[in-house]
Amino acid sequence: MEELEQTATADSEDQAQPEIVDEQVTDTPTDEPTQVEGDEEDYELGDDKYRVPKTLKAHIDELKAGNLRNEDYTQKTQTVAEQRKALEAERQEFVQRQQFHQQHLDKVAEVRAIDRQLEQYQKLDWNAITDADPVQAMKLERQMRELQTQRDGTVRELNETVTRATTEQQQATARQLMAAREQLARDIKGFGSPEVTKALTETGKAFGYKPEELANVNDPRAIKLLHEAYLYRKLVAEKKESPKPDVKPITRIGGAAATAQKSPSDMTDKEFAAWRKRQIAQR
Repeated sequence: MEELEQTATADSEDQAQPEIVDEQVTDTPTDEPTQVEGDEEDYELGDDKYRVPKTLKAHIDELKAGNLRNEDYTQKTQTVAEQRKALEAERQEFVQRQQFHQQHLDKVAEVRAIDRQLEQYQKLDWNAITDADPVQAMKLERQMRELQTQRDGTVRELNETVTRATTEQQQATARQLMAAREQLARDIKGFGSPEVTKALTETGKAFGYKPEELANVNDPRAIKLLHEAYLYRKLVAEKKESPKPDVKPITRIGGAAATAQKSPSDMTDKEFAAWRKRQIAQR
């Protein structure tokens, strides 16, 4: 009876114990992209170096090339705009000069015409005209005075036109010189300093320029060419003055050659044995 109770108890305990199931832990896939080995390249930015994907590096290179093209295009556009501005200023100056010359010629022609008329009045016999017809003499004299007044007014206008044109020309030249110096100050490092001024003056003299010509140059291109010539002459002079290095020929001595050059009496036992072995092998 006791055995039956123990058997029943054991069966109940076996039924009460839960079944243990081994669960295998599996890695769940993530959405993070995996970096493939060898799909990266070094990218240098200044003094720093970064490891970036090839596609990103190619994209950065394209953007960089595009920026360089844009900068080059912007610089060329600015240069063209400055040249167009200079050409337009020269064109306007030419038109104004032509207009001035035309006005000047018209005034001069008017003065000459009046002088010819006055010359005819001066050839008259005023005494005879006055005795014959005093009223006519008075009319002629009044006409001559009016011509003289007209001539004086024309000459005064001509002088004023010349003075005004000269002043405007001087002001335009001063503006051109100022603009040229501002551009040269941007393009040439140290422009305006005593050192650069002296260098440009000496270079200009070497090419036949006079100091007053260099001082009144309103075209910056001429000064830029002189500066390039100065840098080239300076480089050539520095190369001529720099001492040449004392280069000595390098004597390459191999082990076998060094041993062969020694006298057998100066060789060590090992060197003599090797030398003797070579002598026998050469027979």
